[in-house]
Amino acid sequence: MRRSVLLAAGASLLWAQPNQTTSQPLQALPPWFKLGAELRGRGEWWRGMGHVPGADDDYYLHRLRLQASIEPAPRLALFIEVQDAQAPGANRRHLAGAVNTLDLRQAYVAVGNRDKGPVRLLVGRQELALGAERLVGAANWGNVARTFDALRLTLQGREFRLDAFAAALTPAVIGRFDRPRLQSGFYGLYASTDRLLHGRTLEPYILWKTAPSVRTECGSRADLDLWTAGVRSTGKLASNRLDYEVETALQWGRAGSDVVRAWAGHWMAGVPMPTSSPLRLLLEYNFASGDKDPHDSRRGTFDQLYPSNHAFYGTADQIGWRNIHDLAAGFEWRPTRRWRGRLDYHSFWLANARDAFYNEAGVEFVRNPQATNRRIGWELDLQADWQYSDRLRFGLGWARLFPGPYLRQSTPGSSFTYPYLMWQYRF
Repeated sequence: MRRSVLLAAGASLLWAQPNQTTSQPLQALPPWFKLGAELRGRGEWWRGMGHVPGADDDYYLHRLRLQASIEPAPRLALFIEVQDAQAPGANRRHLAGAVNTLDLRQAYVAVGNRDKGPVRLLVGRQELALGAERLVGAANWGNVARTFDALRLTLQGREFRLDAFAAALTPAVIGRFDRPRLQSGFYGLYASTDRLLHGRTLEPYILWKTAPSVRTECGSRADLDLWTAGVRSTGKLASNRLDYEVETALQWGRAGSDVVRAWAGHWMAGVPMPTSSPLRLLLEYNFASGDKDPHDSRRGTFDQLYPSNHAFYGTADQIGWRNIHDLAAGFEWRPTRRWRGRLDYHSFWLANARDAFYNEAGVEFVRNPQATNRRIGWELDLQADWQYSDRLRFGLGWARLFPGPYLRQSTPGSSFTYPYLMWQYRF
């Protein structure tokens, strides 16, 4: 009953005055009190799940978010966001993390000026999104997404920014209020500057992840201490004709008697077509190390931490940044400010044949050390987005992962197909 009332109230706010920037009841609000909302829907059609012929699922993902911001002083704000995420028609075994009925998604106090102040402090439940979100992101493509209970301090100047945080993941649990996983911790320093590389962005960082009762390679349980140090850089080269993005991360630490040594890298170049063309050529390579021996107490599999993986390793969302080679090429088409299209090709193979193939969530999907070929397969992706107005956006896409020798030897070998159609309304 409570959820139904909230949904009805949110719908009335969204559609009462569709042709105005702010609906009439909201115009009377004081300037220190702001309301906002997001309503999003996406239909998805999965074909060949787990590469099993006939393993299909059709469903609709629906998400409502309502936000309130209270700013009693120029450098003090309270932000609250509630979320209701549903997946009517879905098989819960396939989409266990897609539903979270009416829960508190964000609630934090912010001290300091968000845009110009040299110091800002956020305390409470919040998103963490760092860099391109390959390691730390909100995962907003997902129906529930990700938040942390965290303390985050930001120091920023004209050409420099530093974020320091201490956080605990807040997993969504159906049927009760979401609570942080306090027995695990996540801490980090993330810096950004455009001064050292003459206008190009440089982002060095160090992250520390802790977790209890992790299974070691000998089968026992132990606490994990995992450190990740890396650097990301973006910008333009060759007289601003070529844009690039590079990120490299090294990992070390321990889990009981296991020693962790792993690394990953991302290299991308974007080449615009002739000036009159709205096309841009994209070339990309991604790598994440795997484990050479699952019983030698040396863990070589890269841990992707808490990423926003959608579209990084194929929009079919079947691949994670673990034990992987990914060679990709594509075209991005932007004929107008409101239209965007993209075509991508990915070729995947395992970094190490004795390690597993990991899915988008970083979970082991299949392990077959007897496979005679590391080639996972190749994927073709098509996407289109239309920003109809400042509030309303539409998107559609189609992706197909064609199995290579490794998947044909390790699964029934069917192709996986993922078409979707989505819309999103905000104010």
